[in-house]
Amino acid sequence: MSSPHIPVKIPILMELDNHWIVAGDGDPVPWIHLCGDRMPLLHLKDFSVNGEFRPNFAAIGEGNMNWSAILQAAEQHPIDYYFIEQDNCYGEDEFACLERNYLNRQGLN
Repeated sequence: MSSPHIPVKIPILMELDNHWIVAGDGDPVPWIHLCGDRMPLLHLKDFSVNGEFRPNFAAIGEGNMNWSAILQAAEQHPIDYYFIEQDNCYGEDEFACLERNYLNRQGLN
């Protein structure tokens, strides 16, 4: 991965979305290390591949993300908040999806 130049003297804060880094054929771990000291929050999203080999949004921990590496990298930086998003629940009750995301995230520690 080529690193973009981030000026040290400019107080820029960032929010990375791990899903879109992977969707762009990247690895979130180096990006977390590159930007982690400038990120008060990390945006967490998971996806799986359906029977037609197309990506589907999934509850955290039920998809293809390497959560152990992502969260281990995040723990090395002063990230205060983790925002979980699931763009589509595919007909499942949204509150049931929310609960599953919450419980799954707790189990990933």
